[in-house]
Amino acid sequence: MSVADYSQLPIFYHDKTAKLSEGVSVYHDMLFWVDIFKAEIHTLDNIDKVEGHRMFKITPETYDGEYPFTKFNCKESVGVVFPIDKTSAMFGSRFGIGKIDLNTGKWKYLVTYDQCKDLTYDRFSRLRSNDGNVSPCGKFILMGLMNSFEFQVTDEGCILLYDIEKNALTMFYDHIKIPNSIHWDGKNNDIVYITDSLNFVIWKYNHKTQEKQLLIDFINNGSNKGFASPEPDGSIVDYHTNVIYVSVWSTSKVQAYDLETGNLLQQFKIPQARASCCCIYKEDIIVTTANLNIEHPTNQADPIGGALYRIPNGRIHPTGDKPNHDDSKVVPVLN
Repeated sequence: MSVADYSQLPIFYHDKTAKLSEGVSVYHDMLFWVDIFKAEIHTLDNIDKVEGHRMFKITPETYDGEYPFTKFNCKESVGVVFPIDKTSAMFGSRFGIGKIDLNTGKWKYLVTYDQCKDLTYDRFSRLRSNDGNVSPCGKFILMGLMNSFEFQVTDEGCILLYDIEKNALTMFYDHIKIPNSIHWDGKNNDIVYITDSLNFVIWKYNHKTQEKQLLIDFINNGSNKGFASPEPDGSIVDYHTNVIYVSVWSTSKVQAYDLETGNLLQQFKIPQARASCCCIYKEDIIVTTANLNIEHPTNQADPIGGALYRIPNGRIHPTGDKPNHDDSKVVPVLN
């Protein structure tokens, strides 16, 4: 499979202090993304005009009320953001799922992961949000948890199901090192697609029967030879064409696959090695990246790490049809 070479693509947007840009999504003409390591939510008010950038810090100081986890003496993180509208969003944070007011920058936890009876408090204290998704009906969120930055990565990571109306958490999928993007099937809500980054695969998982089927193997499918750690990271499903676009960490690539067969359809090479997440907007693919030295206090060694790129006309239409539709992420339904 040939690779469409966008290695000279100019930067679409770059916060020069960025470390680990991730969790990118579209709400009409507005762009949302996060910096996991710096615990920030970013928005761009107009994608086409590339204007109106705002940044919101998720810290105890910006918490609306008394911050409930001061005893842990550790910093917050933000794994993924779920736009509600242009003035508010939900997001996966260090200890639970929060909601932010984009007018004031104040935020609050809606639910914390210690409320899940399947997690011991000791285990809960070591985990953070990584990635997740909203159900097609908007009433549920699947949230992947992994060990926080200060801990070794182990398989005590998991995926929790959040029932928004009941404000309740249950275990959905247990024992996974790095759960990345999660997607519901477009036709069968019992089926989800789970990105298992450190096993280099995406699983097709039937939650009702608990059957797990290999969909994509990023090492053994032959497309990532020569890369030591081609981890599937953030992704987006185009349900109109049944194509999944996957950012493949350390490879400088976004790969497009048929969601039904797992067959590789196209590859796109971008300027940065650490492709971290992607979304679709109109006919383009917007890609986030990470710095090569995330934990270093400055970005001198990698001055463009964490930048966003916009691949023009990257959207694939296997049938040739180009429907006109809104690419907004499913909006959570709050009471």
